[in-house]
Amino acid sequence: MMSELIRNPVYNAVGGIDCEIEHPLLGWIPFTASAADPEIQGRLVYVQALAMGPAPYVAPPPLPPGPLTRRQLRLGLLANGITTAQVEAAIAAIPNEIERETAQIEWADASQYERTHPLVDQIGAAMSLSSEQIDAMWMAAAAL
Repeated sequence: MMSELIRNPVYNAVGGIDCEIEHPLLGWIPFTASAADPEIQGRLVYVQALAMGPAPYVAPPPLPPGPLTRRQLRLGLLANGITTAQVEAAIAAIPNEIERETAQIEWADASQYERTHPLVDQIGAAMSLSSEQIDAMWMAAAAL
C-alpha cells in the first residue's frame, strides 16, 4: 500500500502537502505533493497524504528586525521617552565589570545595533521593557 511509503504529511503555505516518501535507493526523502502535479505519482502521493490527515500549516516565526543605525536607535529611544542618560545609567548598573565595560563600548562605539544582541534585552529589562515592547520600538525606529 502506498500510504506505508509516506510519512509526516503537513500542509504547506501554498496548499500542497509536504511529507516524506520512502525512495527505494535513498530512503526517506522530503517531497511536496500537489493535486495539480503533472506526474501521476505526485498526484497519487497527494491523495494518500490527504487521506492520512495532514497536520495544519504553521507559519514560521517572523525574522528578527534588521539592524538600526546609531541615529535610528537614539531617535527611536527618544521617541519613546528614553534618554541617553537612562541607557547609560542602565549600563552603569551592570554589576560585572567586564560586562559593564563591554556594554559601554557597544553603546558608545557601535555603528549598527542588532535586535538579537543580548545587551538589547538586558538593558530593556533594566528599564522594565518587555521583548514585545522592544520589538515594537525597534520596528518604529527602523522607519526613521
